[in-house]
Amino acid sequence: MQSEDTIPIYTDLLAFDPISLAEMDRVKLMDRFDFKLIFTLDKLHTILNKLLPHYRVLEVKGNRLSSYDNTYFDTPERDFFLQHHNKKANRLKVRYRAYVESEITFFEVKQKNNKGKTIKERISVAGSIPVLGADEKLLLQNFIPERIIDVLMPTLNNSFKRLTLVNKSFTDRLTFDLFTSFDYDNKKAEINHLVIAELKQSAHVLDPFKRQLFKDERIYPVSISKYIIGSLLIDPTLKYNNFKEKLLFINKLKHVA
Repeated sequence: MQSEDTIPIYTDLLAFDPISLAEMDRVKLMDRFDFKLIFTLDKLHTILNKLLPHYRVLEVKGNRLSSYDNTYFDTPERDFFLQHHNKKANRLKVRYRAYVESEITFFEVKQKNNKGKTIKERISVAGSIPVLGADEKLLLQNFIPERIIDVLMPTLNNSFKRLTLVNKSFTDRLTFDLFTSFDYDNKKAEINHLVIAELKQSAHVLDPFKRQLFKDERIYPVSISKYIIGSLLIDPTLKYNNFKEKLLFINKLKHVA
């Protein structure tokens, strides 16, 4: 993955006022509404400049671009993947997430409920391992039966660089994931030409400023996750009928990047 001094957009981040992890705790938004957006990397410069008066950038140990490593878990039959594909109102993601610069790892369970709200629960752990520990299983019991917990296994690894913006009124966060790569079972894939952005906020409706910003750049919310994208890129034999339109959209962006 590229180092920070080779990333062109890093100079844009230097214009933002910084915010620390401790300050950002005021806007954890573990119970929230998410808006996902996917666009080509060349649009990021314009977007950051428009956001500059309204947001601060997360800075960790002098870094304004943070490295993340994820390990996703699923059943051998890919039940969590299929929940997304089959448009289940209540669906899960299960993963370890390592914050590389902070040297912190969490085990996380994300649930999207039938009201479109994302609820995330997590526990701090020593590191990501191929087998779920007792504490991880205890957390999972709040979401799924033990018979499913017992068969969960790693199904995808994912790495990316993230820049995190927090608005100055502490009501929402905007994350931009760059240089995203996937690997599993000696297979690799990447989507370096794309930015996967996510707006996390307590309200379900975009405010007029952000709605106009994304409209100006012809960027529209899209419901798809890195777990889904990576799984399909690594294993094209997975069921994908309900993702066809989104995959065509991502492929189209690849050709205009």
